[in-house]
Amino acid sequence: MADGVVPARVGQPETILDTSGRSVDDVPAELRENGRIWLTYTFHNPATGVEQLKRTYLQLHDGLVFGSGYYILDSQVQAVTFSSVLQYEDKGKDAAIAAFDATPDEPLATYLFVVDPQTGTTLAQSVNPNLIGQVADWGAITEVLATQDIIDAISRGTGTWVAYNHINPVTSNEETKRTWLVMHDGLIFGSGYYSSNIPESDVIFAVSSTIRTYESNRADDAWIDVITFDEPITTDALYPFVINATSWTRLADGVVPARVGQPETILDTSSRSVTDVLDELEARGSVWVTYTFHNPAAGVEQIKRSYLQLHDGLVFGSGYYTLDYQVQSALQGHILEYERDGRTSALASVDIIPDEPFTTYLFVVDPQTGTTLAQNVNPNLIGQVADWGAITEVLATQDIIDAISRGTGTWVAYNHINPVTSNEETKRTWLVMHDGLIFGSGYYVSDILAPADLPP
Repeated sequence: MADGVVPARVGQPETILDTSGRSVDDVPAELRENGRIWLTYTFHNPATGVEQLKRTYLQLHDGLVFGSGYYILDSQVQAVTFSSVLQYEDKGKDAAIAAFDATPDEPLATYLFVVDPQTGTTLAQSVNPNLIGQVADWGAITEVLATQDIIDAISRGTGTWVAYNHINPVTSNEETKRTWLVMHDGLIFGSGYYSSNIPESDVIFAVSSTIRTYESNRADDAWIDVITFDEPITTDALYPFVINATSWTRLADGVVPARVGQPETILDTSSRSVTDVLDELEARGSVWVTYTFHNPAAGVEQIKRSYLQLHDGLVFGSGYYTLDYQVQSALQGHILEYERDGRTSALASVDIIPDEPFTTYLFVVDPQTGTTLAQNVNPNLIGQVADWGAITEVLATQDIIDAISRGTGTWVAYNHINPVTSNEETKRTWLVMHDGLIFGSGYYVSDILAPADLPP
């Protein structure tokens, strides 16, 4: 009935329970009994442009449900900075800075850093600088936001968010990073998360939800039918699967029911053996694995990163396809540049054609006229046919607008000339709307890595 961010959601069916593990019958019943309820689910974060884990409080009043929530990754990094400020207060400057500057054995993406804004000196950071290319966060931050603007924003006692590109010390890839900055005792404390932390957080939640489903439906093994559909489905959403840890066969599958009862294949292309993974599950309770697997939305094998958790002799899992998220993350980075630099400057930047063509190029379209305003690929390399023309041959413009005007994006598949191979290939593209324009970026079928190219 009302929405504080996206007016197009008004009048639409509510979707917050679609990924919550709670039913539409269950939640209203608890609201009627208790008057209020907390829920956890995945939902579009307008600040990052993608689905993220969100925790929301709902309260029943006068026959209406009022709600608001927070994104869990945001809250986690804010907690890191706040606890560090408390530690600074407790230990004093010298002892706290020395503690913050200790480098852990295993790098963390949400590491802390402390900066003297007057000199630009990083006084402490809890990550090996070799893992972030010797470029401290502060140097990357001040490339997108002036130091004085940051000080003005946070010197009033509140913090501020900033997004920028930086090397993730865990993946060694340059990713978009979202960081929370606060000022204390004349110093700036910061902690953030990288784009790859978002799907991993969502996947862990999906596995936890599946375990709750298992525990709630154990009688007569009803959980298997709850997780497994009667017919195969095509979906972009995270889906669960369950493996028997002893026989290494699939017991439940959220997409393809015919996989149930079959020998498990996820490790066939992973560089990890079944024994190795089971040993780690026994020792730690959970493990991440990377392998190639069928993407039901794309219809082909793709690199997938999955989280496995051992529970009650069963292995519960869910994962995400890495190319999908890389494209979504890169596109959101361009939208952040648009917000920071303004329309004219951002579109001019997009329209610069690189010396070497690449497949995941960006394009920006005015949906009212169908005009491609910018694209960073030579049009001669894609047969003079802009992506938008190919897209609207398979999906009507109004259907696209209806799908993305509610604040989320949509995937679309079509045939197009690959600027690198010069061949017509199937392309999968992510579209979002921002400031009345449609931003798009995608990948071609030849971008999907073969098993031999799979990272360890």
